[in-house]
Amino acid sequence: MYKGLFKGNNKVSSLTLTEALLQNYKSDVFFETGTYNGGGIQVALNVGFTRIYSCELDHYLFNVCWQKFEEVRNVSIFCGESSKIIREICKDINTKITFWLDAHQIGGGRSALLEELDAIAYHHIKDHNILIDDRNYFHTWGIRENVVLDKLKIINPNYKITYEDNCRGKEAIMIATI
Repeated sequence: MYKGLFKGNNKVSSLTLTEALLQNYKSDVFFETGTYNGGGIQVALNVGFTRIYSCELDHYLFNVCWQKFEEVRNVSIFCGESSKIIREICKDINTKITFWLDAHQIGGGRSALLEELDAIAYHHIKDHNILIDDRNYFHTWGIRENVVLDKLKIINPNYKITYEDNCRGKEAIMIATI
């Protein structure tokens, strides 16, 4: 695949999403919110996803990552609010998606995560893999975990919820799968 893809000295890596974890939730499409340095994109490429989408709110980070991956045909990076991009891009996707939700606050007290889950609920397919990073920071963003769980159950009441550790903490990743 694209192991170690980089331009110049701008090698990318993910702090919290690993190939071992993502391999367990592979589908044709990977959709990430919060591009940051492109590490999630690189992990998805290494795992072999057919189509990869990522969105970043910060214009600078978007431009840096767009330049890193501009020649990779199966990667599309968007700049803007993740929930709006999810709704727009996913309306034409007719297959199961693996979501890596790693955007945080939008501003003005709005939660990117809660709005992303609403956008996913709007999609006609209801068995997506949903991986949510930074569960251990929900409280600092004013998010109650029971609200997240309720939104996941609206998407699919049969979701099984599990947790994975990462370098930022025990059970820091919440996972919803069928």
